[in-house]
Amino acid sequence: GNDGVVGEVMESRLLGRASLIHLSVPTGRDVLHLHARIPGLNSIEVGSQVRVRVDPAQAFVFAAGNGAE
Repeated sequence: GNDGVVGEVMESRLLGRASLIHLSVPTGRDVLHLHARIPGLNSIEVGSQVRVRVDPAQAFVFAAGNGAE
């Protein structure tokens, strides 16, 4: 099974019936910044280490902007 990867909570906000969590996940070469919307009221402390798994059917990926179009 896929147990995911460890990420650090950078920010946590309540959005009504869901929570928005901003995560920093080291890749060995770079750091990925992920934003996850999770159901329910979750007050996850900034700095907490959490395990992250992504469902590809529910993910949106945006290219890093460099100002050139």
